[in-house]
Order: sequence, then structure tokens, then C-alpha cells
Amino acid sequence: MIQCTIEENVLPKTSFRYVFCFLAIFTLLLMLCSLPFLNKLDQLGFQRKVLGSLSFYNLKEKKINFGSPFPDDLDELDFQRNVSENKSLYNLTEKKCNDSSRRKLIEQISLFNKLQKVKNEEIFGTFNNYSLVIVIQVNTRIHYLRYLIKSLGQAQDIDKTLLVFSHDFFDENINRVVNSVKFCKFIQIFYPHSIQAYPNVFPGHDLKGCSRNSTKDEAIQMGCINAFNTDSSGDYRNPQLCQTKHHWWWKANRVFNLASLQSYKGLVLFLEEDNYVLKDFIHVLKLMEDITRHSCRYCKLLGMASNWDPVAVYGITMKTSQVAITGRFSNYGIAFNRSTWREIVQCKYSFCFYEDYNWDFSFRNVFLKCIKAPHFLVLHAARVFHLGTW
Repeated sequence: MIQCTIEENVLPKTSFRYVFCFLAIFTLLLMLCSLPFLNKLDQLGFQRKVLGSLSFYNLKEKKINFGSPFPDDLDELDFQRNVSENKSLYNLTEKKCNDSSRRKLIEQISLFNKLQKVKNEEIFGTFNNYSLVIVIQVNTRIHYLRYLIKSLGQAQDIDKTLLVFSHDFFDENINRVVNSVKFCKFIQIFYPHSIQAYPNVFPGHDLKGCSRNSTKDEAIQMGCINAFNTDSSGDYRNPQLCQTKHHWWWKANRVFNLASLQSYKGLVLFLEEDNYVLKDFIHVLKLMEDITRHSCRYCKLLGMASNWDPVAVYGITMKTSQVAITGRFSNYGIAFNRSTWREIVQCKYSFCFYEDYNWDFSFRNVFLKCIKAPHFLVLHAARVFHLGTW
């Protein structure tokens, strides 16, 4: 057997000094070479941390003077929660219309959509150099809508945005609330295939359709037209729930085809009437967008809150403003650009033929079934709150 040994004092002491100097010089050069990259990350406003299988970034909110917005916003949220628990909500009810009034309604909706009138151009000018487009889906919960508009009006840099209010219910009271917006430009669009316009035929309550709570045997015996078409839970179509999904898809298509947005390539943020935003949500969204440009180019979707309880997470993570690159879909305040939308449109069947309601489940199905290696950038410290569940 050959045994290898190293005798003592074979290497002179000067050799150790040379090795030590070489390592010191190499480390110094490595640090100097990495400084420009580290400075670039610092300028962008984020620092990366890798935890487990997820990549996290801590957003630095150093570019903005917050004052003390958070206590006021939380008080507002508590107020909204208490109002909801007491059921003091002012929801509009659909009035019965005769055929003549419905025809006038359909004509009025068509005219609104054709004009594509952008409001407040006399205040903010006619140039379409928007920093962000915010789309709000509106039904009839006017009480929530008032407070969403109030929170938007208090946001930093809101004057550089375009608001798009997408309605599936035409009402003068709602229109007055929307027309009270004076802090930025906005436009109203109206879903043309609403239950209000078509109450007794598809997509409304088809008189030949099956009752939502009918069993399959009962439906077959009654001979209703969709007796053999239930959802994954065995339930039949609910027009009100389905309208939400149909409206969402129409709205997204419409927004990316508006004349005033043909040259717009930035983010489009999707909100709902019962959302509430914090004052720095635009600033934080821009920091997230920087991450997608430089460190997560495969991130297709940005989420302004996780699907965890946003109020519980708020107090824990607000100081760090942590975001995560994840495969878990979030439906709170999602944002994406025109490039991602083109990919989504190519997967329209994965959206349209998945159930018949729950737009967010259908949207998630698009990324699971059609888009390869989807990644989402999700903000843990919520800037968008969902009040409608309270």
C-alpha cells in the first residue's frame, strides 16, 4: 500500500504569505467589480433575499414622504368593516323595464362605448402619456365605490393615471359618483350584454334554463335546455355570477383596444368596486415593475396583495414591504401589460370553458394549462384591500 504523507515545514512560511495576499487582492477586486451592480439594485429600490424555493425582495420606500398615512387608512378600513357587519350597505336594485325602455338603454350603452369620451382633459390636457391605467369593474355597490374613489384620490401620483370604470349596470346615481372624480382623467365603458339589458334571455335569466338549485334528475324531467351542463360542483348556471366573469373578459379586451390606449405599453391594474387602496400603491407597483424588468423577466403577473388575510399580514410585513416570486396566483389588484395580455388571449379557451363563473379561477386556469412556467410577483404587505367580504 502506498501511503501519502506531507512532511512538516515542507512549504516555507513565505508561501503562506503569498497565498494570503493573493486571496485578499482577489476579494477586493471582486467587491469593486460588484459595486456597480449593487448600486443599480439600490437605485431601483429593492434588495434580494432567497428563502427556500422562493426569491424575495424587500422594497425600499425611501423615495416618498409618507407622513402618517397608514393609521388613517386602517381606521377607514375598520369603519368599512363595521358598516358591512351592520349591513348598512346602499346597493342599487334593478328596476323592471319594459321593452321600449330596454331598447333605449341598449342604445345609450352603445353610444357611450362608441364615443370613448375621456373626462377631465380640460384639467390634465389631451396627451395620453399615462404612467398607469387602472380598470375598475363596477356593479351596483355604490357605497363601496365611493370609498374606493376616495382612497384613489388620496394616492401619490394619481394625477398621472387614467381610470377606466367598466359598468354592467347603468344608473344615474353611479354615474354621478364617477363624475365626481376630479383628480385624474377617466373614461366609462359599459358591458353591452348585461342582465339589465337582457333580463329574460341569455346571458340573463333564460326562461328555458335550469334553476340553479335543481338536481340533474329534476332538470332532465323538466326538459330545460342546459339539463346536461352543470359546473364541477353539480350546480346549474347562475346568471348573476356568470355575468361577473363575462364582464371581466369583455372589459379586458375592451381596455386594450381603446383608441386612447393604442400606444400604451405600460401596466394595467385591475380593481373592483369593493377594493380599497393605500396612498403609496402606485409607487410600490412601480418598484415591482422594476424587478420584472431587471431581475424577474419571466414574471407575467403582479399582485398587489397575497390571498392571505391582508389585514393580518399588514401589521407584520408593512415595514419590510416584502414581495415574492411565486407560482401561487393572487387575484387582489392584479396588473400586467399588453404583451402578457396577448399571451392570455391566445389561451382564451382555457378561460372561457373553465366553469361558467369565478373569473379569477378561470384566469388562474389560463396560466396553469396554457402559459409555460408562469411566475407571479406578489406583494405580501397589501396595498389593495378587499372590503366586500367583511
